[in-house]
Amino acid sequence: MIRIYIAIAIFTLVGGTCYGAYVTWNKMQAKIEYQAEVIATQKVALVSSAKTITDLKNNAQEQEKANRDLAINLQKAEASTDDLRQKLSDHDLTRLTLKKPGLIERRVNGATQSVFSELESITAK
Repeated sequence: MIRIYIAIAIFTLVGGTCYGAYVTWNKMQAKIEYQAEVIATQKVALVSSAKTITDLKNNAQEQEKANRDLAINLQKAEASTDDLRQKLSDHDLTRLTLKKPGLIERRVNGATQSVFSELESITAK
């Protein structure tokens, strides 16, 4: 009889251990599947982040180039403004207008027409 109890105890112990191993195995499989899903999600997020970083770098380079172009154009405009200021300060237009009104009027009208034509060609693009 003791042998039967020992056999039952051994089978119970082995069966319980096997069942415990089976439950542990299933839990581990579920954890592995969950971690695989997390890794897949993180890979997608990584690809998206890498694309965003690349796009931001490209945009920054384009913006830097546009800023350089604007700075160059600003320098040209400032030089042109300085040149015009110098020309206007060199000539006393009021005195010239009183002395030779026809000459000054033709030049002013011609220059104004030239500026308007240039403005129209710039804005027509």
